[in-house]
Amino acid sequence: MMVRLGIFLFTIGLTQVASAITKAEQADLDEIISDLEEDLAPKEKTSTLEKLEDVHEAISEDIEEVANRIDSFFVNDTVVYGRNNTNVRLLNTVTDVEKEGVDGNVDFKIRLRLPKLEDKVQLEVGRQLDQTPVDSNTKISPTLQLQNNPNAPRSTRTGLAFFKDVFTVKSKLSGGVRYDSGLNPYANLRLSRNFKITRRQNFNLITNWYAEKKDNTSQFTTLYYDIVLKSNLLFRVSNETAYRDLHHTFDSFHAVFLFHELNDRNTIYYSAGVHAMNPSDSYNYFLSEYYVGPNWRHRLYKRYLYVDGGPTLTWPKAQNFEPIWSFTVHLEVIFGKI
Repeated sequence: MMVRLGIFLFTIGLTQVASAITKAEQADLDEIISDLEEDLAPKEKTSTLEKLEDVHEAISEDIEEVANRIDSFFVNDTVVYGRNNTNVRLLNTVTDVEKEGVDGNVDFKIRLRLPKLEDKVQLEVGRQLDQTPVDSNTKISPTLQLQNNPNAPRSTRTGLAFFKDVFTVKSKLSGGVRYDSGLNPYANLRLSRNFKITRRQNFNLITNWYAEKKDNTSQFTTLYYDIVLKSNLLFRVSNETAYRDLHHTFDSFHAVFLFHELNDRNTIYYSAGVHAMNPSDSYNYFLSEYYVGPNWRHRLYKRYLYVDGGPTLTWPKAQNFEPIWSFTVHLEVIFGKI
């Protein structure tokens, strides 16, 4: 009797084990069949627009992040003038222009934030070419600078700047004295507005009203449009107009730039542009110069020692639009925050 009972229990045990194995295998088989059905099932077609959106998301970067990173690396005046940060910049510039010779200058710009005045007031001291400062992405080429100001003196400016945001408009009111052959009081109101179109497109408007005892009044307006091509590629279209009341003259600068970040120490930009003007002795408005050239900037040491420069090919009207080569090198030391 006991033997029969043992055989019966043993048989039941084998049956349960077999049943458990069968269930496990069946679960695996069901999972495999489900995966095959999912793979073999017809999939919805992805439209071209959806594919473009995927690519856009993959390469798109926030426009302000890319533009500010590049502008800060180049210490773009548009960025510097719009921020209340303490910084000191020392610049040594050497320019070699074909048929004109070598010209060298040492300049400095000092901006000191005064934190006890609600972080809105800044002391500014600077030495630069004796001309009205312009917040510009479109600089006059070295050839045109020497031709327009062959013996231009350097002047030193000292003043205070007050920062205030009014709704979405950033404003900066500054005033002080400029010294060259004498003391000349000046005042400048700068207004800027950023219009973010998309994650990859940005539009900026900057306008300046400048008044000085010696040079009367001037007005400058800069428009530039940024497009992020990749996280390290920025395309910029810049347009600037300037009116100087003293001589009743207009100047305009139009250029395109391609900024390419090679790595965190090297960035290069390629530019091409035109300069148009009407001189004080004429009512005609004409093209004064074409120019094209690259500019490479290298961070020599940490975040405060830079060198940049490159060749520029210009076609100035003063030389019957004959091509002229020039080469400029800047050595810049920066202390503080940009």
